[in-house]
Formats: sequence, C-alpha cells, structure tokens
Amino acid sequence: MKSLGWYAVMGALVLATPGCALTSKSDALEIRYFTPQSVKTRLSSSPAPGMPTTGEGRPMPALRLGRVTAGSHLRDKMVRRSASGEVTFADERRWTEKPDAFVRRALERELFEDRGYGRELTGTAPTLDVEVLAFEEVKGPRGSVARVEVRVVLHDGEKVLAEETMTVDRPVGGSGAVEDVVTATAEALDATARGIADRVAGRLAPPRRSDTP
Repeated sequence: MKSLGWYAVMGALVLATPGCALTSKSDALEIRYFTPQSVKTRLSSSPAPGMPTTGEGRPMPALRLGRVTAGSHLRDKMVRRSASGEVTFADERRWTEKPDAFVRRALERELFEDRGYGRELTGTAPTLDVEVLAFEEVKGPRGSVARVEVRVVLHDGEKVLAEETMTVDRPVGGSGAVEDVVTATAEALDATARGIADRVAGRLAPPRRSDTP
C-alpha cells in the first residue's frame, strides 16, 4: 500500500502545473489598422478637372468598371516580401479593408470623378477588369519600396481591347516605419490608378460630335 506521502507529492504536482500556465501569460497582440488612401480635397463649387467633356467639347466615352479581384493571399494583413522572394505577413499591421477594395475605390475616383468617363452599370460599354497581384512592401539591399501590381484587361464583351500587367514601386522614405510604408503605398496606389486611366484613354476615343443638326 502506497504511503500517504506519495499521494501528497503527486497532488502538489498536479496543482502546481496549471498554476504555472496561469501565471505565464504572454503579452496580448496589439493590432494596428491603416488605410493607404491619400486625401484629396476639392471645393464643392469647383468642377473636377476633365469633366464632363474633352478639350474638343465632345462627351467622354462610357465605361463599365467590372471585376476588381485580388490574389488569395492579399487580405487585411500587410504583406512583406524579401529580396529572395520570401513572403511574410504582419499579424500586428493590418489594412482596414482588403487591397482590392482600395484599388476599386481609387479607380472609381480617377475614372469617373476626375476624368469624367460616363459610368455604365450594364449594357455594351467597354468593361475594365482588374486583378491585384501585389500590394506589399518589398525589402531590398538598398531599402524598401511599396509595390502595387495589377493585371488589367479592357474588353467589349467580344474582343480584348487592351491587356497589360502594371507594376508601380514607390520608395519607402523616412526611417522605414509602418507610417512610411503606408504613405508610400498610397502614392503607389494613386500612380496605379492614373496609369490604368491613361491606358484606357489610349484605347477609348471619345465619340465624335455629329455635324448634322
């Protein structure tokens, strides 16, 4: 028959084990949220540049913004890519929305508000589809850059009018803190929207004004 002392020792060990787990709590993860959209102020009484006609007085062509999607790895966590191509995710640094939402909003403002394209929701107007391939910080031997990479397809439902992969890098300034990464990403996002709008303008000619009364 085992002595009472043996049971006392075992009981003490059982009680001590969960106690250690309770007293060794790890620090809670502090999550910070960011948005890469730059703020563009505009007086309500001032017309937006390029709206609603071309320099020749012709109306801007109609355009439909179709699907704007993103790679499955592009979620709310901020992405870092090393010079060797290794991809990591920052658990404590997150976007307020998924990258494709930021790209869509930047395109809507650039195309329909700033440049004055007629927005079509249905119908036969040319359609612009965009896939976000990269929305990340890329670390290199000479510092970091914020990268936005997209695949753009402009089509009319039957044939492709333009198809291109665009990559825009903007250097991360300052000390390389997360705020500097966000600022550089906002600059890359704006440049991407302008670049896409330029490609669209090169393919879609404004309709000519009829000379007949």
